[in-house]
Amino acid sequence: LKINYQPDTIKFDWLDDIWAAWGPQGLVAFAFFAMSTFAVQIRSKQKSLGFLEITGEGGSGKTTLIEALWRAFGRFEHEGIDPNKGSIPYLARSMMGVSNLPVGLVEGNREDDKKNHNKKFDWNELLTLFNGRNPRGTALKTSGNEISEPPFLGSIYLMQNDPISAIPPVLERCMSMVISKADWTEKTGEAAVRMESMPMEEMSGTIVHI
Repeated sequence: LKINYQPDTIKFDWLDDIWAAWGPQGLVAFAFFAMSTFAVQIRSKQKSLGFLEITGEGGSGKTTLIEALWRAFGRFEHEGIDPNKGSIPYLARSMMGVSNLPVGLVEGNREDDKKNHNKKFDWNELLTLFNGRNPRGTALKTSGNEISEPPFLGSIYLMQNDPISAIPPVLERCMSMVISKADWTEKTGEAAVRMESMPMEEMSGTIVHI
């Protein structure tokens, strides 16, 4: 993360553009990112933390919104990771390598997925992350029976065109919302463009302020 924090000059006027471009869904996404900075504390009191699921047709502005929120956290041009492209160790390290930060699992609707015979990510594996447990333990290279199962200390958001397909216990732990182009106006487009071009230096102190 690259953070420019200036407590005397920090501004939140860009929240007006978040509302203008994405309405309540934009504020819900920002609230989830803010909540993520307390993921460990929330789980210590409530034992669990739900997942945010963002769906919507292509071109509805999901990526623009998420990349803008990441700039508020000091990370430039980041959307998330595609769980179908990364190896198992890569996914595990991506999830276990953060504390009090969101981890995004991004999967678009791809027609070629139907022709891809590689094993796809099993969304049911999210179930253990709800309670902060590690979905994949590893054996240590020792002569004994030692294993490593570090806890999951972040939050999870899912972003794709269609809702995920998973067992009911996973779906029940998702806070789902749809971003649609149905209510687009000229003003929403202008606000989205302003958010897309907002310099990270003007937003990145948000995480410290939170």
